[in-house]
Amino acid sequence: PKIENTGNAKIFRFVIENIQRKDSEIKLTVTFDGKEFGADKKQSEETLIPGINDFKVIETELISESETGVRIVFSSPLSTQQDMRGLIHIPEIQEYTVSIQDNQAFIYFERKNTSKITINLNEGLQDNYRHRLGDTSPIELNIEPLKPRVELLKPGNILPNSENLILPFKAVNLKAIDVKIIKIFENNTLMFLQTNQINGSYELRRVGRLIHRETIRLDADPTKNLHDWQNYSIDLSKIIRQEPGAIYRIELWFKQAYAHYPCGDSINTQAFDKEIKSLSSGMVRTSNTTDNDVAVWDVPYSYFDDSEYDWNTYNWKDRDNPCKPTYYMLPEQKAVCNVVQSNIGLIAKGNSDNRWWVAVTNILDTKPIANAEVTAYNFQLQAIATAKTDGDGFAMLTPKNKPFILIASDGKQKTYLRLVEGEENSLSRFDVDGEKIEKGLKGFVYGERGVWRPGDTLHISFILHDPEKRIPANHPVTLELYNPRGQFNNKLIATEGVNGFYTFAIPTNANDPTGLWNAYVKVGGTTFHKPLRIETIKPNRLKINLSLPGQRIDASAGAIPVQLTASWLTGAKAHDLKTKVEMKLTRANTQFKGYEKYLFNNPASSFSSNESVVFDGVLNDNGEVRFNLKTPEAQNAPGMLNANITCRVFETGGDASIYTQ
Repeated sequence: PKIENTGNAKIFRFVIENIQRKDSEIKLTVTFDGKEFGADKKQSEETLIPGINDFKVIETELISESETGVRIVFSSPLSTQQDMRGLIHIPEIQEYTVSIQDNQAFIYFERKNTSKITINLNEGLQDNYRHRLGDTSPIELNIEPLKPRVELLKPGNILPNSENLILPFKAVNLKAIDVKIIKIFENNTLMFLQTNQINGSYELRRVGRLIHRETIRLDADPTKNLHDWQNYSIDLSKIIRQEPGAIYRIELWFKQAYAHYPCGDSINTQAFDKEIKSLSSGMVRTSNTTDNDVAVWDVPYSYFDDSEYDWNTYNWKDRDNPCKPTYYMLPEQKAVCNVVQSNIGLIAKGNSDNRWWVAVTNILDTKPIANAEVTAYNFQLQAIATAKTDGDGFAMLTPKNKPFILIASDGKQKTYLRLVEGEENSLSRFDVDGEKIEKGLKGFVYGERGVWRPGDTLHISFILHDPEKRIPANHPVTLELYNPRGQFNNKLIATEGVNGFYTFAIPTNANDPTGLWNAYVKVGGTTFHKPLRIETIKPNRLKINLSLPGQRIDASAGAIPVQLTASWLTGAKAHDLKTKVEMKLTRANTQFKGYEKYLFNNPASSFSSNESVVFDGVLNDNGEVRFNLKTPEAQNAPGMLNANITCRVFETGGDASIYTQ
């Protein structure tokens, strides 16, 4: 099976592909055995694989995430040439939509006060192969109410300074929520970002303080169905415009008294009225911060606990039960985000030479911001580089050491960007292939050839590119050579180079091992690598020479004496090798000196010729052979002809050829 990642480290999806459907239904048994990883757990699941001609419902599942609906899985892909609304009927729901995806039908509807639905599938429902569904029983599903939840609609940490600083969120089965705002003061933001990402919350008491707390009614609009997800928003303009550059932590949470979840008598229906008795429907209390809320922030301890646990009533087994108090104590029930009120967008790119290119833009209109001040700080929060952006919103920084954070400011506007390894955007989906520059140095190692023989001298050259002049004159450049077994072989040091070029001549022995050797050039703490191939080469190439008397062959002269010689490229004589010489005659333009304007070819002649073997023999001990060349017959020749001669000298397993005309 194929394993797919679900994004949850504890949950994996196993996919079994290419299961063949037979004529009749088959039973597939899948067994899970934890013995391989030391778990004493074994489980089996049975799945029915429908036959090829069987068209029926396999699975029905209730969808209750972002939308309410039902997923029906069929045994075959559904036909899209049919009106599904006439073939699917739900008497409890008047309005619903149907979407078809291969063999799945998705039915979406509004929950309202529906707790149970019955799905009737018409027997005329067809798949792509025109198989009819036939008579089926109604599908009954109980729709459980959604658990009380609140979630933010959009991720992000920057709220632009528009007319209204709107924070959108959504909630379900809640009549109210509590909003808590913690301010991380502008002069404490760098200290906060030392131990937190911009959305962190570690040691909040050291850098921030609770400044606002309020309760918002969600049941003001009677037309909204609180049992389903509904969208809301909070205008933060009167709160977080107090100090540009500060970070504000927004927490949305709820109490059990705010729940609109049907629990019977398990929840006191009067608790909600008691909690917000001073609020009329639709009215928002601007602040209900108590003395106890403020006192928590005056305790001189760095640890900050923002949990809502009441250990007198907490029970771990009730953590998923909305009718128990434990459910409302869990931190995951909160919707939390840290925001900075700013119009500035900041992008930074750096290289291994510690050079940084920064782009500053206006988030509202996407235009570049000129003359914005960009400052880099190290981890100790000391400024190590500063620059101003040009007319295109670009600036370049070259700090002395590695920067930890960038701050871009334009007037009272500020934005922050941590430059911590592991927090940058992932490059796994981008083509970033190339050589990594080590400490600002580039180098290239090359040899005068691609393959050497044992005993040859390796002439290796190295080019150093050092535009910043980091390497002083006469600095040693070291080359180390290792054989294919990983054993050290030789070491050379060069101190003088011409325009960055360094050369090394490394001798080898005839009995050195063959294979892939490795050369490492070291300079200024940086190493450059070059693989070198040393092999025992057996030449398999021949030099062939065919000697003819003159540039023209006189066909009427009869046999023409020809000498053919051959030798290996190493100089050895190619004795006792087989030889074959072939000739083919083709048309040529007949011309004579002084008569270039005359036509001597017979245009009415039809001439063709096949390739003919004019010699087939063996070379002597000196790699030579002499024979008399006789031209093939050329009937109806239109004039002069070209003679294409092919000479082949070969042994078993290969040959060499020479072509002449």
